[in-house]
Amino acid sequence: MHSEYLGKEDILPKEIGLLAVDKDSLLAGRDLMRELTRYNSGRFPEIVTKDCAEAIFAFLDDLPGVLEAMEKSPRTLTHNDFNTRNIALRSSGEHPRLVVYDWELPSVQNPQRDLIEFLVYALPENVPVRLIDEYAEYYRKKLEEKSRIVMNKDEFDRLLIYHSLVLASRRFNLYLLAHNVMQFSFMNRVYANLSRFILDTYRR
Repeated sequence: MHSEYLGKEDILPKEIGLLAVDKDSLLAGRDLMRELTRYNSGRFPEIVTKDCAEAIFAFLDDLPGVLEAMEKSPRTLTHNDFNTRNIALRSSGEHPRLVVYDWELPSVQNPQRDLIEFLVYALPENVPVRLIDEYAEYYRKKLEEKSRIVMNKDEFDRLLIYHSLVLASRRFNLYLLAHNVMQFSFMNRVYANLSRFILDTYRR
């Protein structure tokens, strides 16, 4: 899915109605992301631990440079809500066919954004970070093979951790607000996977 438009933003159909995930939109929300992180770490300290909140704050301080790196790396059509609730496999001949639902948030951004969301949802609780790394490396090689675009491993991994922090500071901060009322059954497991990946990787 990602290889189809990787590095080919100019041929994306205009009627898709792509969301703007760019430097201006992210910088404009930086103060809000800080306050949401501060609130959620106080409200749910067992989910947003002190160490995780500090990593998010440091990331937001570095946001301008991070966004420059994101814009220089190949981008593609992303689902932007790519988790197991929106994915199915349909029997189709010899191999199953991927079916992805709910395309109301399509965006142009690095493919790592969809990848990290999928991994933290799909993998079990307390999954070793090395296993996330292994799946990410498998994906990187497949993306290179399908797109015929070289994806430098160090740069790819750096963008993966950046997008994990974007996911934590934007999407998951909003989920945690709703978690006050809705009590999402997946929240503890999924955030724990994301938080562990952030803390293990961001400070290497």
